Amino acid sequence: MISLQTRFAVATAAAAMTAGLAPAAALADTTINTDKSFELQSNVSREIVVPIAGLGQAHNVLTPCFGFEITGPGVDLAGANLETFGPAYPEDANLPDGGIPGAQRQSDGSFTIPESAAVLNAEVLRMGANCRSIGWDFYGADGEPQLDAYGNTLTSNTAKAKAASKRKRTAARKKMSRKIVGRAAQQGPVSVTLAGLRQGALVLRITTGQLNGTTTVSAHARVLEQD
Repeated sequence: MISLQTRFAVATAAAAMTAGLAPAAALADTTINTDKSFELQSNVSREIVVPIAGLGQAHNVLTPCFGFEITGPGVDLAGANLETFGPAYPEDANLPDGGIPGAQRQSDGSFTIPESAAVLNAEVLRMGANCRSIGWDFYGADGEPQLDAYGNTLTSNTAKAKAASKRKRTAARKKMSRKIVGRAAQQGPVSVTLAGLRQGALVLRITTGQLNGTTTVSAHARVLEQD
């Protein structure tokens, strides 16, 4: 099930993305990196599960820019800041959602966040492109965020720059929406039908048609190690 530590880490990541400018307490030597790659085969449906190293230990914090990328002939997809789904520990079992937003009570009394929460949308794809552009490292070597409050590469904090970044976000969302088909992200012969965080692991479900060359999917996550 989703532990309190895991949910705290995800909530902290979301808060950092919203704040945009909160510095990390630690630099690169206290960051636990997860980077795993897999080669896809033609005409296959596959679920890939990549445990995030360090997540759920002590009070370690998952930073923004956790996600995936798929590259190959005619394929270029990336998604970041994926939603949580799967079994969840209730904070208050008397509440319909157990105190966990999006959770649903099961017949046995347990709680689960449905797979529909792990939806792929234009914002997930936009953040994937931006996170990939900074090497999936939300925090730079100086401990400062590399993306601004709108999820774009940080340039300056002037009012003019913030307004331009907001416009850029809107334009990028419109562009990325062309890759969304229903609940899946699709390009060429590759469809990503689910992408989310489940029990401390990145989970991807991918369906392929006939691939025209080597096509690779990679998962990425960064966890700040806490004392």
